[in-house]
Amino acid sequence: MKIALVIDDALARPDGVQEFVRTIGRAMGERGHEVYVLCSGEAGDPPAGIAAAHSLTSNVGVTFNGNGLRTPRPASRRRLREVLAAQQYDVIHVQTPHSPFFAARVVREARRVQGDAARIVPYARCRKNLEMSPGRRMTCQMSQTANNDPSYSPTI
Repeated sequence: MKIALVIDDALARPDGVQEFVRTIGRAMGERGHEVYVLCSGEAGDPPAGIAAAHSLTSNVGVTFNGNGLRTPRPASRRRLREVLAAQQYDVIHVQTPHSPFFAARVVREARRVQGDAARIVPYARCRKNLEMSPGRRMTCQMSQTANNDPSYSPTI
């Protein structure tokens, strides 16, 4: 399957969500899937198991309550449609938390470009999540989502 992992930050940053995406991407790639990352900010070199990382917008730094954060700038809808039309992903897996300016736009534009051809899979909790390997965890999350909504694809 051709899988896009969507992250609302730079993949090149050494942070928790980025490490999760790298781990899941490697596990799915080792299982024969073609994995891509759609991100904001610096994509860097694609890690092992990931075919390519596409940076589709930049980030802006903001400060709130003494904390420094980065959030995506609004992504170009035209650019998103171009990438989605060219790639034709089977599964688009959105990491949370997500931004209305990037991940939400990816989802909206995927529905416009690919219609029912792509399955949009949000992060979902799974029992015993911490006890599972990353590849099994993603499969379980996708399975749980598929069981709750018939518009999602079956488990990989």
